[in-house]
Amino acid sequence: MCEANTSQTSFYKALLYEEEIQPHQIGYYIVNIHLHFMENWIISEGIIYNFETVWHIREACITSLSLLKT
Repeated sequence: MCEANTSQTSFYKALLYEEEIQPHQIGYYIVNIHLHFMENWIISEGIIYNFETVWHIREACITSLSLLKT
């Protein structure tokens, strides 16, 4: 799922999409971008999990990464 030992270099190589946003776009805009991206990704990659499960995995990964010591 999500590996806590991911290096910064391998993280950047694994990015699928990057977009610079403005501070006012944090919130609804960025969540909406993530939702649409993941819906399309699930379909295009033939992921066997439903959207809710993939979103839960995503949130768990974010939580795990936020706990890493820098």
